[in-house]
Amino acid sequence: MSYYIHKLVGFFLNPCGITLGLMIVSLVLLAFKRRKLGIAILALDIALNLLMTLQVVTDLMALSLEKDYPPVHAEAAPPADAIIVLGGGVAAIPKGSTQPYSDLNQAADRVWHGARLWKAQGSCLPVYCTSPDVSASTPSFLQDLGVSPDCIFPVDGPRNTEEEARILGQILAGKRALLVTSATHMPRSLMIFRRYAPEVEMIPAATDHMVVDNPNPEHPWARWFPSFDAYVDCNYILHEYLGLIRYKLF
Repeated sequence: MSYYIHKLVGFFLNPCGITLGLMIVSLVLLAFKRRKLGIAILALDIALNLLMTLQVVTDLMALSLEKDYPPVHAEAAPPADAIIVLGGGVAAIPKGSTQPYSDLNQAADRVWHGARLWKAQGSCLPVYCTSPDVSASTPSFLQDLGVSPDCIFPVDGPRNTEEEARILGQILAGKRALLVTSATHMPRSLMIFRRYAPEVEMIPAATDHMVVDNPNPEHPWARWFPSFDAYVDCNYILHEYLGLIRYKLF
């Protein structure tokens, strides 16, 4: 039940949910003749939406999550006993689909970096990959990237990071593990693993950075113009903030 409550609360604290909530409040106020307050809330709604479409705002929010986990070469990672690749990078093929291959999404860098770490560590570490149906997606991609099938251990079932931490905490108790996930997701992931898998020493191995150092941007002014991509990224970042607040308070 807590999983679905978290999903519901998360919806109302992302850009779409905030927009919808403020819009409903403003319409209710206008319907009850509270014209000035209704218009003020509607104006606030529009202003927030404009801010969330600016890449410069999204970058500042993402940087606050990523700053402690900069890009690091796989060869520079410390020795470990295992590699954990958190789910979200590869979508499984639906049953009955004619599509022969799994679908890579924005977080697929996690799997790629997991493979790089595996090679850099001497091609001998077990690689644990997670998601509700990970057996039907990530292992084949890891093999395509050169990881030995004997070293791939899919963990099917977990629907979120908390469930992943509970399961892997039992499997890897007393070991050191390289934790591979998106840089913006790393602060929350470490917080969750340290709470639910305290016997595993977690070593952050962040990838999939949103804020990329570009000393010579071609169009620096574009970051100040509305962008749908920035709005989508803002949705993801606010989800991470929501998770951090939840685990700090409860």
